[in-house]
This record gives sequence, structure tokens and C-alpha cells, in this order.
Amino acid sequence: MTGAPALVLGEFGEKAMVHGRPCQPVTLATHDILKALLEAGPDGLNKDELDAHSGHPNARQYLRRLLDREPVWASIVKLPGRPWGRYRIELAT
Repeated sequence: MTGAPALVLGEFGEKAMVHGRPCQPVTLATHDILKALLEAGPDGLNKDELDAHSGHPNARQYLRRLLDREPVWASIVKLPGRPWGRYRIELAT
């Protein structure tokens, strides 16, 4: 959708909007992880930073489950694809 922000996360329990499309509410852990990635900006976070900033060990497993459950998230949640890479949210379309 043209003009819609890539992500509107909102508060925990609210439906997030990805490219103007409402998504199912996410778990508290997933919300914390997405918020940590948003706060990290375009540089993203490595695995250890993601775990620390989100407060959830194994944060990447939550992200993978989110991408499996609702593929629309893959348009903005970027996994590193290589060892020592960085996890990020891509807001530019």
C-alpha cells in the first residue's frame, strides 16, 4: 500500500500494521524483540545484542516462528543469512 508506513508496532496486545496490513497480535517476547530491533535502527543487532536488548534469550527463534506464522513479516524483518550477521527491521520500501 502506497504511503503506509512499513511498520506500526503499537503497544503490546495491539495488532501491528505491516505495510498497512493488520497482523495478529504478537506474544510479549516477540513484541519486545521487534521493539529492540526498531530501536536499533538500520544497523540492527547481532544475536547476542538482540537477546540482551530484548530481554529474551533465543530471540531469533521467536523471529523465525513469527516469519513462519505470518509471512508478511518477512518483508521487513531481515535475518542475517550468515554467521555473525545482524538482525534488523527494514523500514525503507
